[in-house]
Amino acid sequence: MKGLVQRPFTFRYRDLVARPLLSEIVTLECVGNTVGGEFISTGKWEGPSLKALLEEAGVDPNAIDVVFRAADGYSDSLPIKRVMQGDVLIAHRMNGVPLPPGHGFPARIIAPGHYGMKSVQWLTEIEVVPEDYQGYYQQKGWTEEAIVKTMSKIDVPQHGETLKGLHHRVHGLAFAGTRGIQGVEVSVDEGLSWQRASLTEPLSPFAWRFWTLDWHVSRPGRYTLAVRAVDGLGGVQTSVEQEPAPDGAAGLHQITVTVEA
Repeated sequence: MKGLVQRPFTFRYRDLVARPLLSEIVTLECVGNTVGGEFISTGKWEGPSLKALLEEAGVDPNAIDVVFRAADGYSDSLPIKRVMQGDVLIAHRMNGVPLPPGHGFPARIIAPGHYGMKSVQWLTEIEVVPEDYQGYYQQKGWTEEAIVKTMSKIDVPQHGETLKGLHHRVHGLAFAGTRGIQGVEVSVDEGLSWQRASLTEPLSPFAWRFWTLDWHVSRPGRYTLAVRAVDGLGGVQTSVEQEPAPDGAAGLHQITVTVEA
């Protein structure tokens, strides 16, 4: 811990794991994920609060950003005001075991509500700086705030599938970062009408929710299904399509299936 702090310090892995743990279930999504894409997952992360470590070090009033540097040369940052909300972790455990090498061992940042670019892996250094720090992706023109957009997807059935019978259960997930999900709607007629899906209980305030719709098909044929989510603030997922660059993909996930009697 260095930079604009009153008491800089260095801690080894054994020092990190000896500190009090916070445990959070957090969904991470890649900023490069496409609509309906698979670059999203959820895990249980454990480690000390970054806020607690910064308070221990004593943050200078002139601090603007907290910079995270990785063993592979990657870097990114978060505003000091965001970090001091208290939910950002220095995680050294994942799903009940020490952090696997492929997920950032010995330690990584977990920043709920932000695209995965902010959850820096293979962490080696934390520095508090007096300016707006531009990390690896920002220097290439990608988003700086990296706030996840409201998304939803259909997992079952799959696009192009042929379904037997007139009664089916449609499954999927929805995610809106720290805003949470309050509703999911599914259309089976190319967006002309929408039906409310059932939601599972949230795993945490920072995780995806699963949804289910019992679909009673009126007659055999070819159908286009679409899904949209409503976040915890009442915002409806946009139907306006956008590629992942520069701040995350947007649009509604759709599939087409054939129903046979």
